Amino acid sequence: MKKRLILSAFAFFLVIGVIAYVAHYYEEKTFFEKQEQRVAKYIHHNLKNVKSITFTDRSNNPFVGPRISGYINNNKTLTFDVSVFGEDFGDHLFYGGELETYIKLRSKSITEIEKEEMQKGYKEKQEHYFTEQKKRIRKYIEGNFKGITAVTFREYGTTDHHTAYVNGYFNHKKENVFRVLLNDDEMFESQLETDHPKIEEMRNKHDKTISEIEKEQRQKGHKEEEERYFAQQMKRVQKYVRYNTKGFQSVTYTRYGRDAKGHPYINGYLNYDDGLGFKVRFSKGNFENQLKTDTLAAEELFKLDLKSVSDIEKH
Repeated sequence: MKKRLILSAFAFFLVIGVIAYVAHYYEEKTFFEKQEQRVAKYIHHNLKNVKSITFTDRSNNPFVGPRISGYINNNKTLTFDVSVFGEDFGDHLFYGGELETYIKLRSKSITEIEKEEMQKGYKEKQEHYFTEQKKRIRKYIEGNFKGITAVTFREYGTTDHHTAYVNGYFNHKKENVFRVLLNDDEMFESQLETDHPKIEEMRNKHDKTISEIEKEQRQKGHKEEEERYFAQQMKRVQKYVRYNTKGFQSVTYTRYGRDAKGHPYINGYLNYDDGLGFKVRFSKGNFENQLKTDTLAAEELFKLDLKSVSDIEKH
């Protein structure tokens, strides 16, 4: 019984030891991977002509702390050695061999590099934001003012109170000033102010917001797409009728559109005779052979061996 307790205790502490070792291993591995990323960033920013970085050694000496060694450009004479003081690597990098000749005139610490990266990211985000707002402002002006020949943006930015502003003028005349103020990354809709009475005279009586303008543009785009679609289907109907009828003269279309279920339809008649009517109904895709005549006279114009548009186009 006593031996069993001793073995159980031994097994327990062994498992605890293994878990602690594995946890320490992965913690140290994660730490060194992070430091190597920081070292690589430091080297790329502070050395010239760096094409590659190779890390060769990691160590964690209790007296000197974590150390990382390596070389650049696949050249083992261009070595470096890094000591990590504190939580993360900052700028303590020692150069070996000829690596000193690669150093730029002014070195930057990781803190400085990351600060510049944050500022660059913020600047790029701001540029993207203002580019988008200027597009929206131009679209608003062109949609709501008469006689616009040009829109010039003079200045834009952010005030101390985090309010975005965009200023400019119309038609190459600096007295035709407009101003836009936006709060907290707000998207421009219709927040445009002018002072000059002549500019207000150019404004339409009923302003449309950007959302309304874009909705109209989408509807217009959809309408144009529908027109192209039905023009294509009418060409296919005409090809079908021309090939499959005797004594073909013409196809006249009287109505087309979509029914309550959204299915396309086309109505018309043949050979300049509205007594030779037909209807086309199909649920989706392109017209093939879905044509029905309104009268027996129209039916008698068609041949016995009818071919679909796809079959016709194969010949």
